[in-house]
Amino acid sequence: MSITAPSSVRLDPFLRFEADIEAAYEQETGARRVSELRRSIVVGLFVYNVYNLTSIFLLPDILELSVVLRIVGVTPVSVALMWLIGRVDAALREWLVTIGVINAFALPVFLFYWSDAGLSAFTFGELPLTLVFGNMLLMLRFRRAVVFTTAAFALAAAAALAKAGLPAELKTAFVIQIATGAFFSLYANWRSETNRCHSFLRELDARNAAEVANQCSRTFEDLSLTDALTGLPNRRALDNDLAASFKQDRSITVMMVDIDHFKLFNDHYGHPAGDDCLRQIAGCLLDVARDAKASVARFGGEEFTVVSQDLSEFDAARLALRIVEAIRALKIAHPARTDGCQIITVSVGITRVESARVASRQAVLARADDALYVAKRRGRNCWASSAYASAASAI
Repeated sequence: MSITAPSSVRLDPFLRFEADIEAAYEQETGARRVSELRRSIVVGLFVYNVYNLTSIFLLPDILELSVVLRIVGVTPVSVALMWLIGRVDAALREWLVTIGVINAFALPVFLFYWSDAGLSAFTFGELPLTLVFGNMLLMLRFRRAVVFTTAAFALAAAAALAKAGLPAELKTAFVIQIATGAFFSLYANWRSETNRCHSFLRELDARNAAEVANQCSRTFEDLSLTDALTGLPNRRALDNDLAASFKQDRSITVMMVDIDHFKLFNDHYGHPAGDDCLRQIAGCLLDVARDAKASVARFGGEEFTVVSQDLSEFDAARLALRIVEAIRALKIAHPARTDGCQIITVSVGITRVESARVASRQAVLARADDALYVAKRRGRNCWASSAYASAASAI
């Protein structure tokens, strides 16, 4: 996937990615996110239940209620949440975690408010720590951290202001404490989330840039291996293909195909017509070679090559004959010929070796070229073979 919009465009004020980027991010990090959330919930549950010990001293009047709500209420819900978050989509997963931590925060707020014990006010100190847990350890996504922090502040401030028997000065101090705790934990969450989002966007940009560079490289490589006029592989591509073929212990057949009297055609019609003729010849060769599972390249000028592996002598001769006949069937007019034939024809030189490992590329091409000149000397519009000249056939 290639996404090229600048980072500033792809993040809104709540640090939300665009839909396509969010999908890519979830695909890459979703499983890791679930694993990290589960580990954090385990740690949080352990610490959360440690506060049953402090309830012995701070909440003796509702100790049993505190223990039951933590162990029987919040803990099973959290365990169920750990199981569920790996089985829902990303958006629901994050909302479930947010609701879960709000629920966990509400319990100590309730205990602080409900207890009449003399030291119950000190349980208020647990609340900023729960804010830190939600915003920094669970690392709620920023927009959900805003929801959690707002809800937590509202619950804690309301409980502090409504708690009976609490001096007004202490109520004010508690509200200020929970406000600063909310601000600092939310600000820390925003910084972490900002770094997370921009880090992913930078990584995404880097991957996209690398992909574009690779595509450009492949495009340039394709261009460097392609003949611009005919669209066929060029001489460089032919050399690469032959190099690969010669590493295999298989028979190989190479044919040199030359357009007869092409210079006279160019002189008569001009180079634009000559170029069009070359393109027609290239297309025809491709059609014939495709049926024979052979490859075609433009060797240079009016010369082409056809290469195939594992052709028998008979099949190689039959393919060469098909090439000669197919080009002749195009009936491209060539009135400038002096040999009485008024259409474009080709001559084909064939060479074949049983194992490419026992010959060199240069030697095989040279033998095919020698066979081509045999066909030329025999009057053109025919094929000849350097391996079995007696099978040469004039058309």
